[in-house]
Amino acid sequence: MIAVTVARAVAGVPTIIDLGTLGPNGTSFSRAHAISANGMMVVGTTEVTSGSRGFRYTYPGPMQLLDALPGGTYAEAHGLSNDGSVIVGHSMTTTPTLHQRIVRWTVGSTPSSVGNLCDCGSAYVGGCSANGAIIVGTSPSVIAGFRAVRWSFFTGLVDIHPASMITSGLMGVSDDGSMMVGAGLVTGQQVAILLPAGGTVQLLPPLNGYGHAVGLRISGAGDVAAGVSRVAAFQNQGDRATRWSLGDPHDIGILSGFTRSTPEAMHRGGLIIGGESDSAADGAWIWTETRGMVRLRTLLTDAGVDLAGWTQLRSVTGISDAGTELCGTGVHGGAERAFLIRGLDSLCGPWITQPPVNTDVCHGSTAALQCDAFGPTFFMPSFQWYKLGTFGWQFVADGPTGSGMVINGAQFPTLTFDNVRPDAEGYYVVQVTADCGSLTTSPVFVRYVETAPAFADDGIEHIACSHGGVTLTSQPGPVNSGPFALQWQVELPAGSNNWASLANGSTLSWDGNQPGIGGIISGATTAQLTISADFANGRQLAKVHQRHYRCVAANVCGFAEYSKPLAVTLVGDTNCDGSINSFDIDPYVAWLGNGNSALAPAAYLALNATQACWDQRSCWADVNHDSFANNFDIDPFVACVLNAPPPGKACP
Repeated sequence: MIAVTVARAVAGVPTIIDLGTLGPNGTSFSRAHAISANGMMVVGTTEVTSGSRGFRYTYPGPMQLLDALPGGTYAEAHGLSNDGSVIVGHSMTTTPTLHQRIVRWTVGSTPSSVGNLCDCGSAYVGGCSANGAIIVGTSPSVIAGFRAVRWSFFTGLVDIHPASMITSGLMGVSDDGSMMVGAGLVTGQQVAILLPAGGTVQLLPPLNGYGHAVGLRISGAGDVAAGVSRVAAFQNQGDRATRWSLGDPHDIGILSGFTRSTPEAMHRGGLIIGGESDSAADGAWIWTETRGMVRLRTLLTDAGVDLAGWTQLRSVTGISDAGTELCGTGVHGGAERAFLIRGLDSLCGPWITQPPVNTDVCHGSTAALQCDAFGPTFFMPSFQWYKLGTFGWQFVADGPTGSGMVINGAQFPTLTFDNVRPDAEGYYVVQVTADCGSLTTSPVFVRYVETAPAFADDGIEHIACSHGGVTLTSQPGPVNSGPFALQWQVELPAGSNNWASLANGSTLSWDGNQPGIGGIISGATTAQLTISADFANGRQLAKVHQRHYRCVAANVCGFAEYSKPLAVTLVGDTNCDGSINSFDIDPYVAWLGNGNSALAPAAYLALNATQACWDQRSCWADVNHDSFANNFDIDPFVACVLNAPPPGKACP
């Protein structure tokens, strides 16, 4: 037995949170730069009264200040350890002279200096390892230009500039600190680089062979990198987000209507990338292999997120490990603001496009449950089917079940039952897992059906009066093989053995649509079919409705048919020959005074009328439709005979 959550725990509808600002007024800015592994902490930069500072925001807030180095009026927080206990950034200082240093914050808001190679110019942080013990970045040097740097407690800030390059810088580092990504300048071209700790620099090839490229982000394992590669040698025009896997570059696109795309965030698994489009534009995006590049605004709108007041979503700069939280920067209420998005379905997937459905299975047959799903890559997600047992949800396993049935596909999208037996019946779910996300479908029921349906004849002769109606009843069974899909049909034309399915409502579509003739059908897909005169529209049943009707019952094992003839008695047709004319006068006279007799009078029978027709006298004699056959019907009868309707049609 195993515990399976059959409904995802979702804390309401996904939301976007304006993280606010520590600035002096409502238009003061804040920008988010990174998010913790659990998605609860965001770090970034906020405007303050005197310049800008780093901030730490821990859900549900409020924003907390991360101060600058002594004498500095400027600081930014750009990365953090997995658990948020270490935050890294850079800060201006005036000690000993005005310059910018890489810094780290731990407890409180006061930064510790990581350093600057020359105590001159500006050093920039690139990122930190998962535990915050290794920091990488870029620093000016007294030697020449900018240099890639790496810091740890044991080594301090170390110049790791590749000797083959003019300048270099680092923008990201793997979880264990062993692999770094960034850029270097070589003979006038900027190239993307992977730099193993203590190893030889590796060039990441650009798109289309053009030399300009920059590595910006790296996966936790250090095996996937993201950055930009320029495909047109004209400033930033043509810079395209690029993903390197196994060293090969892959163009991940540009949003329609924009001229460039820049990665600003990579999920730890390397399968999700987020970023921005043109500067200061509503062009934030999310990319996965299977879904491609999707505009963040579109993704959030489809997820039901209320974006009121957010006129721009500019960038995605952080993705939580679960893929359910994002951070970034947009414009809210007219001000540039950091945001946190919470409660998304995992961006890692999986995405279930067609869940399994309730299914009937027939004894001895082959049947299946199907779940269609995909993940963030073109590799199929993993599947595990479960069945509800006495003690909870249990693994479904491939192989014989002991009853003669064999199960296959317990870890695939299609769960197959061969030679179905009663033990197939029950509730099933499938758990789909892709990268960092997992979904379990809602339970569906598999119902075992032993046999195809059959009908029992009710033995009733069905006769409808033209101004009344009748109900035909079918009796499909056996009960334990139902419920059945039922459909009543009418034989068209009569005697042809050709059948047309009936629908509830008027009969005009198949009875000829003649003046004064028509009925109403109800119960067309139930065990009881009712056909009645359409009095509301001045129409009665007629001989055109006298034909065979049948009920077709179906289940997963097969189908059966049950046919019944319907006779229609016409009001005024006293001898039941299907027409109202002078030959109905004498039988009508024979009826007068003898209407209460169960047996037909000899005078009536002598007119070639029958006992069966006599039994319908409450219909054919009630010419005024008052539900009584009596002397008040004489005058309407005479009027009908003198102005006889066409054959097959009743007195009005």
